[in-house]
Amino acid sequence: MAILTQTYTFSLCFTMAGLFDASIDTKFIEKEIVRCVSMVRGGIHAILVVFSVRNRFLKEEFDVITRLRTLFGSRVDDYLIVVFTGGDELEANEQSLKDLLKESSCPKPLKETLSLCQDRFVLFDNRTKDETKKARQLRDLLSLVNIVLTNNLKPYTQETLSAFMVRHIILRHQLHLCSTNLKF
Repeated sequence: MAILTQTYTFSLCFTMAGLFDASIDTKFIEKEIVRCVSMVRGGIHAILVVFSVRNRFLKEEFDVITRLRTLFGSRVDDYLIVVFTGGDELEANEQSLKDLLKESSCPKPLKETLSLCQDRFVLFDNRTKDETKKARQLRDLLSLVNIVLTNNLKPYTQETLSAFMVRHIILRHQLHLCSTNLKF
């Protein structure tokens, strides 16, 4: 059994079912995001977005990332790590994740997302019993979290979110004023 030599403390914030459902009022979602961010003592160190390589990538999955950018601002890309599951199936098909991502069938929004988050992605197996492999996959993820921390110097906090929301409200107000002034 492989042993990780560094101690980590995790705070997990789970989204409610349907939190990114387009039919839910944006104001409600904003309040829930603020509530979640305020619950995470010390701020958010990384935001994990999970995709399965076994399924076709759907528009709704990419809409979640767009919604994250809308709610958190473009700085959210600085904190994003894409987690792929189903690595054991790729291995059974003698295919690598890098091969899958290079294919012409790889959706453009996925390639763009990976580029915006500086290619921070990791692959996890769903069924492996190999403890060494599990430890390596976890170590790979934690390494990416450390990269995010090093690049950002500080976690995404309630203050970061509040500053973004104030700028967002001011921008919305300015756009409204511009559109009002352009009417003839």
